[in-house]
Order: sequence, then C-alpha cells, then structure tokens
Amino acid sequence: MGSLPYVKWYRYETVDSTNNEARRLIRNGILTPPAVIIAEKQTAGRGRQGKTFYSPANTGIYMSIVMDFPQSANDAALLTVRASVAVSDAILEETGIETGIKWVNDLYLGTRKICGILTESVLFSQKRYAIIGIGINVSTENFPAELEQKAGSLGVEARRCIDSLPTTIFTHVLRIAEAGGNIMETYKKRSVVLGKDISYEREGVLQTGRAIDIDETGALIIDLGDGKCDRIQSGEISLKTWR
Repeated sequence: MGSLPYVKWYRYETVDSTNNEARRLIRNGILTPPAVIIAEKQTAGRGRQGKTFYSPANTGIYMSIVMDFPQSANDAALLTVRASVAVSDAILEETGIETGIKWVNDLYLGTRKICGILTESVLFSQKRYAIIGIGINVSTENFPAELEQKAGSLGVEARRCIDSLPTTIFTHVLRIAEAGGNIMETYKKRSVVLGKDISYEREGVLQTGRAIDIDETGALIIDLGDGKCDRIQSGEISLKTWR
C-alpha cells in the first residue's frame, strides 16, 4: 500500500474503531494532520447515531483521515458531502464501479449499502481537527442476520484494489477538501434519494414525503404534500421503494 510522502499512515491489524484511535493519537499529541489510520479489522466499528459498522478481518477497508478542521462554516457543513463524492470517485477510478449516494453519508451499489462515512471533530490544545471515518465492504460475503438484506460489497474482483484504494481515497478526499468549490451538483446526480418517497422521524413523529432537493448546505428538502415542505440537516431516512 503506497502512501503520499507528506502523510503519516498508522497501520494496525486490529483496533476497536479507527475514529477512536484517531482521537487517542490526537489527544496524546502524537498525530499531526494530514494523517491516515487504517486497520485490517475493527472490533467496534462505529456508524452514525450510535450504530455499529460490521468490520471483519481482511475483507474491507476501515480507515480514518485526519485533517485540519475547515475554517468556514460552509466548508464544515459540507465535509461529509465532499467526503462522499471523494470516496465514490476513488471507487470508480480503482474498480470502474459506479456507486450511488444515500443522503447523507452512505454509498450504495444497487439497493445494498457498501460504504459508510462518519465525520467527527475533536478539539485538542486549542486546535480543532476533522476525522473522516470510512468503512467499505470490499469482498465481505457473510453478514450478520440483521444486515443480510441491507449490506453488500464491491465484489470479489475488487479485492485486487484493496491495497491501492485507501491511497486513492485519501488523494481524492484531500483534493476535494482543499479545492473547495461547489460539488453539490455531482452529489445530487449520484443521489439515490432524490425523487423518491421517504420516511423519517421529526421530534419523535414519523413523517413521510418525497425528497425533492438537497440545498447548498447539504440539507435534504422534502415535499410533504399540500404545499408543505420540510428541511432536515441530519438524521436517518428510509426509502419506501428503490424504484
């Protein structure tokens, strides 16, 4: 696995979570960004909203990229959006596989989730860092029962890229983060949500509507009918149908 000359790579056989390890390295004063933490296996991989990310040994990519936290509020708000596009770009470059993006941070192949992205921040010694956690099912075949109908992988053929893909991902994430600019059109073109009927919770109440747009801050715009719209910045949504 190659690494860019000015980037420190921290490689592990097993960690609880690469995002957790990134936090530890930062708080111990060891890590200077940009840096990458990568493991062959996670015992407690984390997803959004307290969910876990299944991370068996040697079948996936489990990595966290540490960067300086964006200075502008807009860049900070779009960090997950940009990371999603960057990872999608990297997968396409390495494997030729086109992935869709499920708002806000998951990549899909068909109707199955193959990648999750968890963006966090940590403050240490009056400096704020961004941690972008990325988990990709490359050739994972046997999933726990609760994931069997939802999770998928890039496929056995993609295993040839398991060593080179992390560097390509880092390169794309760094490029998009530094370039800034508006990538929302690309994000929306790859969306598997726009134009679909969805359900979600708002203050404990189940809501249903049609996803009609994603605004410049990354918020999802939902048509509730009767001339009413809703705007959500974060949260979990479910598609009623993938068609």
